[in-house]
Amino acid sequence: VGLKEEAEDLYNNTPYALVGHRPVYGNLWEMTRLLVGMENALLLTVTDTKIFDHLMGKLSEVLDGFYDAFLSVVGPYIQVIEFADDYGTNVGPMFNPEVYRKYLKPHYKKSIEMIKKKAPQVKVMLHCDGAIRKFLPDLIETGFEVLNPIEWHLPGMDPVGLKRDFGN
Repeated sequence: VGLKEEAEDLYNNTPYALVGHRPVYGNLWEMTRLLVGMENALLLTVTDTKIFDHLMGKLSEVLDGFYDAFLSVVGPYIQVIEFADDYGTNVGPMFNPEVYRKYLKPHYKKSIEMIKKKAPQVKVMLHCDGAIRKFLPDLIETGFEVLNPIEWHLPGMDPVGLKRDFGN
């Protein structure tokens, strides 16, 4: 039995939603941190934005290839696709939200458009730890529909306030 048959069986014979887990450890920011280290990744966002932008483009191409291949096989059976990128610390953003806006958001918008074209029924989830309230308007504009986790004990992440300010 292959992946398609397994996904089809789970879809038809269980009450559970099928989640397309991120294809590798993490997405754009997580992969950058793994490739160059945290300090160098943060420095790239300020000191060498041309290289950072190029790296985001190349990583996006690779990750989109994974999502495309995966959805070509199991797209009709998946209800959620997961991305993972941690942008927060326990007290606030790990980096300036403008970095997300300028360098990550365009790639993620393109990725989500491709995913929605291949599997229109999916909800797109972002696993993003930390106090990331300052990113939320941009994450919503990007096309992320689900956020996990909501670290309610961190500044700005109270679920009541999030619901009030961002609705669904």
